[in-house]
Amino acid sequence: RGWMMPQNPGFTTIWSFANSAGNFPKAHKKVVKMNAKNNGFLLILAMLIISSMAINAQPQRVISLAPHITEMVFRIGAGDRLVGRTEYCSYPPAAAEIPSIGAYLNPNYEKMVALKPDAVLIFPNAEMQAKLEQLNLKVISVSNETIAEIFSGIHQLGEFFQKTDEAAQVVSGLKDTLDWIRSQTAKWPARDALILIGRESGSLRGLYAAGEQTYLTELVNLCHIQNAFSDVRMRYFEVSKEDLMRQQPDIIMEFRVGTAKTDVAALQQDWHPLNILEAIKNDQLFIFTEKAFLIPGPRIGKTAMALYHSLREKMR
Repeated sequence: RGWMMPQNPGFTTIWSFANSAGNFPKAHKKVVKMNAKNNGFLLILAMLIISSMAINAQPQRVISLAPHITEMVFRIGAGDRLVGRTEYCSYPPAAAEIPSIGAYLNPNYEKMVALKPDAVLIFPNAEMQAKLEQLNLKVISVSNETIAEIFSGIHQLGEFFQKTDEAAQVVSGLKDTLDWIRSQTAKWPARDALILIGRESGSLRGLYAAGEQTYLTELVNLCHIQNAFSDVRMRYFEVSKEDLMRQQPDIIMEFRVGTAKTDVAALQQDWHPLNILEAIKNDQLFIFTEKAFLIPGPRIGKTAMALYHSLREKMR
């Protein structure tokens, strides 16, 4: 009486059978119980199949061609999916255990193809992307020029690896750190700085600076400091000693990756011929040697804190 085959399988079927069974003859009850068990089994089987399909849909073999990307992948908990990386991808330490495919600009393409990756993650480069696509490799570009792009890249990889929650937590933590620094420096006096990322060893030739729309300038801005060359419409550019004397930055920040801390004194000595600069006369020269500072990835929080603490010491 009142018995109808439910239209939808799964829990609806089991629930309908369970509530209707009391109204049937015994023979019907046995059928109902059997159908309920069968439908329950089919539901579980369907769930297992869907789960298996979801796992298989996730990228399992990925190559990273940039240090910032490698760090992002590990930070969101997907480091075990990497099967290849460049020789410059050395952090975290576990990255060193992944096979190297050579340098970024000159990778071993044959080795990359042999690794059978589901995708290759690269810093935006049209020429590199074209070469990889000619080899029938899927290419995903991850930008990192600005803080916003770093955050976007982390979210992008979170979507790709199906690690959206982990990516959101990483970005949230970084934002909290940067916001805290901004709050601590809000009352510092406004100043400007030269942000130097390269020069010839032992001299002040070949000065290469970071300009606006770069993550380094944005991190320095957190400390109430503007880029002394904010009028230059390039992200990276050369400056001369004459430019420095004309601009007279309040602060000089030099980033020298790969320099031993014992060599910092020698780097400082290089600036003595330009003691006409206010920054040199006022002991406002800062030299940073950690490699992480020039890798715009998930360790920008560490870079920002280092800048903050160094500047705060000189503010006292």
